[in-house]
Amino acid sequence: MSSISDEIAGFTNYLLKRKLPVEDTALQVSAMKIEEEVRKQFVSEGCLEENSPSVREQEKRIQNIVLKNLRNITYCWRPLNYQDALCRLYMAGRMDGIFAATMRVFGEIERRIPDFAPHSVMDFGSGTGSSIWAAWQTWGENLHNYHAVDLSASMNSLAKLLIKGGEEIKRPLIRGVHFHTVLPPKVHCDVVVATYTLSELPGMKERVEAVCSLWKKTKCFLVLIENGTRSGHDVILEARDTLIKESRNGITENCDGYVFAPCPHEQQCPLPQQTKPLPCSFVQKYHPFPFPWNEPIKVEKFSFLIFSRGQKAVDQDWPRIVQPVLCRARHVHCHLCCADGTFQHAIITRKKHGRDVYRTTRACTWGDRLPVKLLPQEDNAVEEE
Repeated sequence: MSSISDEIAGFTNYLLKRKLPVEDTALQVSAMKIEEEVRKQFVSEGCLEENSPSVREQEKRIQNIVLKNLRNITYCWRPLNYQDALCRLYMAGRMDGIFAATMRVFGEIERRIPDFAPHSVMDFGSGTGSSIWAAWQTWGENLHNYHAVDLSASMNSLAKLLIKGGEEIKRPLIRGVHFHTVLPPKVHCDVVVATYTLSELPGMKERVEAVCSLWKKTKCFLVLIENGTRSGHDVILEARDTLIKESRNGITENCDGYVFAPCPHEQQCPLPQQTKPLPCSFVQKYHPFPFPWNEPIKVEKFSFLIFSRGQKAVDQDWPRIVQPVLCRARHVHCHLCCADGTFQHAIITRKKHGRDVYRTTRACTWGDRLPVKLLPQEDNAVEEE
């Protein structure tokens, strides 16, 4: 039992700490900097002489040192080959957390547009089917077609088995699920989802192409979810920039789409520009699978983007709480991403902002939107009591 739990924990930690593959241009820049430093060191030590008969040997030695140092500082990214054993580890370690994060993100659409009734959903990089289950749980009575897209045949087989309740002879619990190994060419869906998938692609070019392809498949909402790490947030920002550019296509009015959540604006993200930059991430508590090694409650930390077709919602400019709310005796600390594209640390008091705003803020949590229009940033700060 302990060996199984250790395997699952090790693989889960590896996935959560996984970084993006290094781009060739960044690799070249790093190599040039290292080579410059090595050459300076050789010159200072008198080891590099232009007219020396052993110039070739010196150059070869420099190249070897550069390559060695480059390997030491470069993250070694490898694609994951999901065969049967690895698929089972993924199911045991990640399926419940991904389901919890996806339910939280789908809930953003459900709360703000309660009349939204999608008929079809597509999950790109569907894995064990977490997003299919989340969509069924959220809009199941309206959904008729589910399209699960995953390159791994083993993942698709496991997802099919889970939908049948673990037995091949049973009828599927979710009807209308279609499995694919590539994006179906003529299929367009109301909701298109990619959970923890873009970061598994081999480079920026492939990620951008995937985002553009998914947007073309989207009728209403494109939902992207990644780990709540710097790498995960970087992928979300990259996709956000791509989608804004793709939907604008040189047009400033009557745009094809807009950022629905979490951002209340479409300007540059203010969080990476802070003195102590943090990724824009959110948390969701959940009850994991009842395995003996699991804790009763776990927390999934994630970054996400919902991009929508059509007109902007009337409540689009409400500020988003992007860090834990700190409630004190007579005031509340609130860190907000605002509609003007700024990051604001607001200190809310009953005296300055009124009873309703004060009580509303105290009741809010990390990830909520604050349904108020705050004063300018310099007017929100008060001395702590």
